[in-house]
Amino acid sequence: MELRIYVTIPGLPRPEDGLPDDEAWEPLIGWLERHAGSLGPVLAWNAQGGEVVVSGDYPDRAAAARAALDVVADGLRATGCGDLFPNGVEIVPVPAAELEPA
Repeated sequence: MELRIYVTIPGLPRPEDGLPDDEAWEPLIGWLERHAGSLGPVLAWNAQGGEVVVSGDYPDRAAAARAALDVVADGLRATGCGDLFPNGVEIVPVPAAELEPA
């Protein structure tokens, strides 16, 4: 089942916080693109903080949550943000219109 997973990371510096990109969020999205590029990672912000969005084919929602949380936590540790942690997960089916034909 193709699922989209939204992982919230409170405390991740926002672009408007005034830090240079290479000191804030750019290392995280770069790491995710290099190590989990097949999941199509996107980094955005919501009211709670940073939000990593990934998509993939999973047998169930529990597997999707685990995969997304693992890759985001690994990315945070690898980019020196190990004090931050994901605190929210939302999982939704990818709309059929967005799926590529097999």
